[in-house]
Amino acid sequence: DLGFSLYALESKLEFSAAYFRNELEDLITSDFSVFPGTSINLAEARTEGVELADGNTSDHWGVAPANYTRLVARYEQADLRLLRRPEHTVGFDYSVDIYDFGFILSGTWVLNREDIDGATFARIDGEDYFTSDLVISYDLTETVALRGSVTNLFDESYETAHGFPTLGRAYYGQVVISFD
Repeated sequence: DLGFSLYALESKLEFSAAYFRNELEDLITSDFSVFPGTSINLAEARTEGVELADGNTSDHWGVAPANYTRLVARYEQADLRLLRRPEHTVGFDYSVDIYDFGFILSGTWVLNREDIDGATFARIDGEDYFTSDLVISYDLTETVALRGSVTNLFDESYETAHGFPTLGRAYYGQVVISFD
């Protein structure tokens, strides 16, 4: 890994970039080209890419970091992409505190990945998807807060692995007690 971070405006704005590369040996994966499916040793694989991120820490408008990752993940001997690893991932978080309320909105966009068709076991292009979450908290006292969250805010229908759908929109509630 090789990276750097730059800070500006009295450290209220941050930008970072990193390059990464991993040489993998003896990577075990599933082989669905035979019946029944089996585990195989891919021997050598490589992952490399770049990560870019910014971090806005404004006192007045909240915090709004965003990030981007470009990933190249390949099985070297067969010159194939590794499965279920997105080539592009974009993410953001926006959080702001207003009086005793806290709000966090986050999102992730996953693009360009390969998968295995659950019925034919052929390689397919995995669907791109965007998902977002929302968290709202309220401080009852200095040590007790109520927190509610909605995951998959827009009820996106997506699969991180073909044939295995993720949950739709879900709601959660918490009572948070902090001990200092």
